[in-house]
Amino acid sequence: MDFISKRPLSNGYDAILVIIDCFSKMSLFIQTKTTCTSSELADLFVKHVFSQRGLPDNIIQRNLSTAYHPEICLQQCNSFFYSTISVSTFTGEILSLTQSMSASQRYKQQADKLCLKPPSFNIGDSFWLNARHILKTRPTPKLLERKLGPFKIKSVVLKNAFKLSLPLKWKAIHPVFHVSLLEPAKGLYPGKTHPPPEPVNVQDHLEWEVSCILN
Repeated sequence: MDFISKRPLSNGYDAILVIIDCFSKMSLFIQTKTTCTSSELADLFVKHVFSQRGLPDNIIQRNLSTAYHPEICLQQCNSFFYSTISVSTFTGEILSLTQSMSASQRYKQQADKLCLKPPSFNIGDSFWLNARHILKTRPTPKLLERKLGPFKIKSVVLKNAFKLSLPLKWKAIHPVFHVSLLEPAKGLYPGKTHPPPEPVNVQDHLEWEVSCILN
């Protein structure tokens, strides 16, 4: 592990941290700065080495050798061509990674064909909330509400996630829900109000049914 420093400035970096695996000779070239401290070096090591390959048994730093000539320490870029696999070890790893990414992309394309585009909802629209993820205190699931609300959309977080205006007693519940849990409350849309019921004819007198007792 060593630095190639005092390089031409590129995107704010003027040094390269070179890390070579003594066993496979695989090299890592990490952009950094000449003023890199020990704390910043540790962060780079954890991010680029430890997170992917774990902690090595030994770490060797190149000292007292010729600058820009890593072969003197028996370390160099692994570009040797192996006839058994028809590629170099470094190229083989890149090829394996490329094939894995291509396979993942094909799986994603097939899965995206089965996905539906999320509907376009607007702020202020009212929706019923599916209650399957809401904890209830009733003794039997048969008595639970299947839908709660309706609630209005307060803001659009993502294309498929919306923040609802929940009552204050539900302050312990996170107000952002996936679109699959929302169902439009069609009866509450503007311009779709139901007309009041007609009066009932009782003995030639028009009477109205009592809807509720206020007091």
